[in-house]
Parts: sequence; C-alpha cells; structure tokens
Amino acid sequence: MSFADFLVSYRNKNNLSKRKFAERCDLSHTEIGRLERGKNPSIDTIEKIANGINISKEQLLYLAGYLDTDILESKKDLKASIAKDPELLDFLVKLSERDDLQLLLKQSKDMNPEEVKKVIKVIKEIKNEL
Repeated sequence: MSFADFLVSYRNKNNLSKRKFAERCDLSHTEIGRLERGKNPSIDTIEKIANGINISKEQLLYLAGYLDTDILESKKDLKASIAKDPELLDFLVKLSERDDLQLLLKQSKDMNPEEVKKVIKVIKEIKNEL
C-alpha cells in the first residue's frame, strides 16, 4: 500500500473529510489532497500525521518509502531484546538522560573492536583510581 492509498483508506474508514483529517494533523486540506494524489510527504508532514492519527512515525515512513522492512524488523528485534534484559533497559534509560554518555557512544560508534577494548581498559583504569 502506498502512502497516498493509506491516507485515503484511513479517511474513508474513519468517515473523515479532507478538512477534518487535515485539522487533526495540523495540515491544510489542500496539502492532504496533494498527498492523496501522490505528492511525497516531508518528514515534518509525516510527524504531524503520525501525531494526528496516533500511528507510529515508522509505519508512515515505511509507507512513504523512507524506510525498508529490514529496519522495521530490526526495531522489533531490538524491542524484544530490551524487554528480556532489565539491565539493558536501565542502561538505555540512563543513556537517554545523560548527554555525556550519549557523546561517549557517538564518539566510539565508528571504532573497530580492538579500539573499543582499549577504551574500555582505560575506563576501568580510571574507575580503579577513584
């Protein structure tokens, strides 16, 4: 199903005019018309629609051609892994709250495994000094 087909289908199933649908999504009815005729939506437009109709942004990104199914499956796998590991969930919560941890991970994301091991060793040495 295309993004345009999804919009038409959603509106029809929910008995919404273009104007009512547009109001929910904080868009103009003319923009909804363009999208239903196949105009490619911007990321901002996708976010507004996702918020307006309470659907995941990822689903709309997929329908609009911004994501492929492999990415959606990877996200499902990640959610399942997190659900099984409370320690990982705790780490991710802390990561989301701390800019310094985010920076550390961003700086290390392109490192090879040997470089990561060296960084871990340095971190352990610093912790032992404290």
